[in-house]
Amino acid sequence: MYSEIDGWRSIKNDICLKSAKKQGAGDINNYQNIELMTAMSYCAKWRVAVDVGAHVGITAYQLSKSFEHVHAFEIHPKIYECMTYNLDQRDVSNVTTYPVGLGAREESVSIKTTNKSFSTHVHPSQREGDIPVKPLDFFNLENVDFIKIDAEGYEPFVAQGGYKTIERCKPIILYECKDHPQRYGFHADSIRSILAPLGYRMIRKIGRGEKNAIIGYRPGIAIDV
Repeated sequence: MYSEIDGWRSIKNDICLKSAKKQGAGDINNYQNIELMTAMSYCAKWRVAVDVGAHVGITAYQLSKSFEHVHAFEIHPKIYECMTYNLDQRDVSNVTTYPVGLGAREESVSIKTTNKSFSTHVHPSQREGDIPVKPLDFFNLENVDFIKIDAEGYEPFVAQGGYKTIERCKPIILYECKDHPQRYGFHADSIRSILAPLGYRMIRKIGRGEKNAIIGYRPGIAIDV
């Protein structure tokens, strides 16, 4: 039912832990850590972080070391179970986990899965299902200083559903800027267009092939690179 590598658990036959270990230069704990640390360096405060698409908890675990509290959301029910197990095994006490996806509104969706669970996403042609999705604003979070979004194309919907929270808290946002939003009629940087009216601007693109981007509240300043 499960597979484990170096003390990290995922579902059986999932290749993502092997991929994370390879990308972390032999250490799963280092998976995307450079991107994460770079984005976090732009935070003025370190109170609350939100991990959207928390997967098996690697990023939430890293965030828990720096922030007072972390809210971690994972849409895949079985991967969510692995995340809670992994965090419990590491005695993490400052992460609240949620077995839901984040989107523009409250709905129930179908998800598309493969043996590469990093690629789990809301089914674009069979949207109705039994997997819960809620807007970030529903949770009324305060003091949010950082948000990481890896939602396999659902990033624009996450921004729409968290608009009030983002407007109120003005967090630094790290998001995956691949072409996956095209599944839902958006483009790679639609999230930036959605948040531009709030004063959000590009800070920098990072990672392999610049597949991740950092944006922040920078009203009236054009700093795209």
